[in-house]
Amino acid sequence: MHARYVWEPPERVGRPVWCYPDAERSAAEHAYSDTKHGKLRSVITQELRRLMSTAYR
Repeated sequence: MHARYVWEPPERVGRPVWCYPDAERSAAEHAYSDTKHGKLRSVITQELRRLMSTAYR
């Protein structure tokens, strides 16, 4: 899954994320970090579990 953002340049919107320059796409400041992103990951996981429990009764 690749996140897309409202601040992305118009020329990149709608194009695959791998069209970003490697140096930008693979930059350390954009890498997943549980310290930085763990809470959001947990919230998303909980919501997906809730949705699956209602969808697959």
